[in-house]
Amino acid sequence: MTAVHQFVQIGSHALVGGGTLLNKDVPPYVRISRFPASYIGVNTIGLRRRGFTSEKIRSIQGIYHKLFVENKNISKGIIAIDESIEDSDEKNLILQFARASKNGLIKGLKRRGKADLHFHFTQSMKCLVRIFTKPVVPFTTACKSYNKSSQKT
Repeated sequence: MTAVHQFVQIGSHALVGGGTLLNKDVPPYVRISRFPASYIGVNTIGLRRRGFTSEKIRSIQGIYHKLFVENKNISKGIIAIDESIEDSDEKNLILQFARASKNGLIKGLKRRGKADLHFHFTQSMKCLVRIFTKPVVPFTTACKSYNKSSQKT
């Protein structure tokens, strides 16, 4: 289930991951997920199913790369797209959507720093250690019961 705040706009051909909480506008053609809702890529499979050519899909990917990956600020991304990418229906739709947004757009890709990754890795390893160091039946007990049953026969 996905919760969408009132007045939030979701662009055409967008794919929203399950459990995502939307409080910002979702531009067309994107896949979003996580909390807070973040851009995770272009909805390439959905676009192919809807008849978009590979060339158009690559163009859309280029636009969103400029908007969400290369630029940390949406307004700077819009300017960069305007200046460097050829005009197309897709570009015009994306820019029109971004400029008309009253709630702001979702966040772009967030790269995790080394400290973040180290923390998550450490937590994962602690969990694995807990799982594998607490056997359901201690090994020595299992061996003793096996040996007793094999001696009776």
